[in-house]
Amino acid sequence: MNQIRTPEGYQNLGTSSAFTASGAIAPGTTYASMNAAAGTTLDLPAATAIGGSLLVFENLSATQTVDLNAAAGETINGAASVTIASSTAVLIVRSGADAVRAVEL
Repeated sequence: MNQIRTPEGYQNLGTSSAFTASGAIAPGTTYASMNAAAGTTLDLPAATAIGGSLLVFENLSATQTVDLNAAAGETINGAASVTIASSTAVLIVRSGADAVRAVEL
């Protein structure tokens, strides 16, 4: 597995998507696609777990949205959560000690 050096140490590069049983996104995930069902909600790992990695989330549903929640006590674009529209991809990057930025692709 290739690794990239980040302020938190070395992290895996190119790790495949892995959701935990609770629907949370596991640290080390770099790409996640889902065909959203109504009410789908996903939880980001802590910003420190994201480190210098980029996360891409792609909502394959043509009609449903996905709510993406920040880790406890953290923010996404200054808010507790963002909504990923249907048929949309979002790039997540760490923007602070306890914050991430979401950019629609």
